[in-house]
Amino acid sequence: MKAQGIDSLAALKRAMQEARRDAEREVVREREAVAAARLERDLFAATVGQVLPLRRTVVALPLRPRPPAVPQQRTRDEAAVLVESISDEFDVESLLETDDMLSFRRRDIGPEVVRKLRRGVWALQGELDLHGLRRDEVRETACAACASSTARAMARRGGSRC
Repeated sequence: MKAQGIDSLAALKRAMQEARRDAEREVVREREAVAAARLERDLFAATVGQVLPLRRTVVALPLRPRPPAVPQQRTRDEAAVLVESISDEFDVESLLETDDMLSFRRRDIGPEVVRKLRRGVWALQGELDLHGLRRDEVRETACAACASSTARAMARRGGSRC
């Protein structure tokens, strides 16, 4: 507390006296706590009586150092999780066969045609990349690909289909 003038010296004096009283009370509390702890220790010693410490036994140290603690089961579990995360053991064909909403085929094409395509019985003879094209460009590209495929099939008699 900083004195602002002569009038505030009385308040400063009171604050200093209060701080001194608080410090004296704290010293008294500490002395009482030490005395209470000493009294408890003396009471325990009087109640138990004279005791002898236990004999210290010599513990035999192992001849070789212990191996490091390696969590082997945790390592195996993490490896199994990694394998399972890479291979999901999921058969798309079984899912597509159970739900007609997941794959599209025209009404006049039977389910065996789709199944043979998925299994690779029929090999693809060409690819058509339509990414980045607009609707009109896609239509033109698809028509041109079908026309060229049909022309090749006619030339070979029984070649690829579109």
